[in-house]
Parts: sequence; structure tokens; C-alpha cells
Amino acid sequence: MKKEEILSLVSKFKLLFESLRQKTDVDEIREKFELDTNGLTRIYERIKTSSGYKNLPLEYQSYFALDDDLGCKYFFHNDLGGGEFSLKWIYLTLNLDDYDEGLGYEGQPEEEVKLFKTFRVIDSHPDAGDNKWGVISLVEGISPPNEPPVYFVDRGRAFNMDMFYGDYIDALLATYAIYDWQYLYCDVDLSEESEFSYVYNSLDKGIKGLEDAFPEKDFSKLRDLLESKR
Repeated sequence: MKKEEILSLVSKFKLLFESLRQKTDVDEIREKFELDTNGLTRIYERIKTSSGYKNLPLEYQSYFALDDDLGCKYFFHNDLGGGEFSLKWIYLTLNLDDYDEGLGYEGQPEEEVKLFKTFRVIDSHPDAGDNKWGVISLVEGISPPNEPPVYFVDRGRAFNMDMFYGDYIDALLATYAIYDWQYLYCDVDLSEESEFSYVYNSLDKGIKGLEDAFPEKDFSKLRDLLESKR
């Protein structure tokens, strides 16, 4: 992995933070990156060998540069919502031995409990405290050796996002991590008759916030994704 590719990913987050500082009311920004190329290579090789991820894509050397405690929280002007993310260092999540308790709920069906025990948190909302997490699912014999899939957990409900970690990072950047952005990539009904109709309103407000803050950018793809859920 070339240093230029690692710096390219880091620069995308730096650009995101700078844009938010200029166009929104920023509550907090935490910037922490690991830029030692040799160290990232060693981490990647260690994960492939000692943790059994022999099929882990080379791009993870870049993802490992997104160190623990990287995140932000902000609000749009004109009461148009906001966004938040707090990434956990992906290196710390690729561990079969430990699982994140507290993602489920009391009385949860046994099959769901089994699924939730495979989850490792990669993204959260510590300031909002809304019990919404981006997670990866580790299943021995599947991931590892392969790259783990990503789910979105909302107050005890899990949704397969049909993506991997790199896709999640790309989507987070594209959506500026507006609240509930993960629903845009889940197979879920957001119509007025559904139990998730409130999510449509949240995302509609968030996308309007993006359009208002960044009129020079095209957010039509996000709008199309949202309308496809109605």
C-alpha cells in the first residue's frame, strides 16, 4: 500500500472536517490518524496471520490509519438537523474473542442473541446517546478468513447494510454522517404507513440541511436513495 493512498483517505476526512467548520455549527471534531506506513503494514500482516484474515483486502492498510477516537458532531443552520460519527479503530474490532454487550435488549429472541454476539462496534453516537451503531459481524470460518459484513443496529434492531467496511466509510463521507444516514443503504420501508416513517422525516431534513449548507454540491443520489424507500 502506497503512502499516497493512505494520505488520500486521511485527506478526505480532513476536507470533511474543514467543510463542516466553515458551513455548520460544529459541536466537536476529533482528528486522530496513524500515518506510519511501515506500522500500518505490520498491523495488516499481523491481522492476516495471527487473526486468520487471510482474505482481507489490501485497502485495510489505509483503513487502519483511521485511529481510535476519530469523529465529530455538528448541526446545520436553520434547524435542519445535523450529524455525528465516532469511529472505533477497525484494528480493535477484528477480534473473535470479545463481543460488544448492550447492543440487544432484555427478552431478545435466541436467534437474534446469537447474531448480536457476532457484532463488533465500528461507529457510534456517544454524544447523542441514541443507541445507534455501525457494526461488523464476525463469524468464525466465514469472517475470518474473509472480510466481515457491516450491519446497522438501531435500538436493538439489526439491518444488513449489504456492504463492507470500506463501503461504510465511503457512504459516511458521502452523507456527511447526517443522522440516520445508514437507513439509506438498508432494505427498509420508510413510507408513511411503516413503523420507520419518522426516519424518512429525519433524513429528509438532513438532506435539506446538506443542500442548504453546500449548494455547490449535488446530493441527488442521496435524495433518490431516500425516495426509493417510500
